This record gives sequence, structure tokens and C-alpha cells, in this order.
Amino acid sequence: MWLIVQPKGSGKRKVYNVSDYVDEHPGEDSIFNNAGGDATEGFLGPQHPDNAAIILEEYCIGEVVEE
Repeated sequence: MWLIVQPKGSGKRKVYNVSDYVDEHPGEDSIFNNAGGDATEGFLGPQHPDNAAIILEEYCIGEVVEE
């Protein structure tokens, strides 16, 4: 499952393959809310602890290229 997120202070939207993390996600199926699309708003919500960004970076597979 892939997501796009623009991490705080990044200025760049990145692509993440979180397929291996889905079963570990503490919010259960809410991780599917923006599957295949931009999940920035949900990811930056108050439900995620500060270390969520660190965990997410482990799954980064690239950056979105704007044309």
C-alpha cells in the first residue's frame, strides 16, 4: 500500500510503501483512508506521536515530481 505524505518542514511530498506496516499500524484500518493518494492531512493529525515521522521514513521509496 502506497501513500503520499509531505512531512513537516520538508517542502517535498514523498512516496511511501507501507505495505509491510499495515498490520502493525496502531490505528488499525484507518491507514487505508488515503491509500494510493495524499495522506498528509491525516498523517499530520494529533493522533500520531512525534516518532511517527521517523517510522514513516523507513518506508520512503521516492519523491513526487511536480510537472
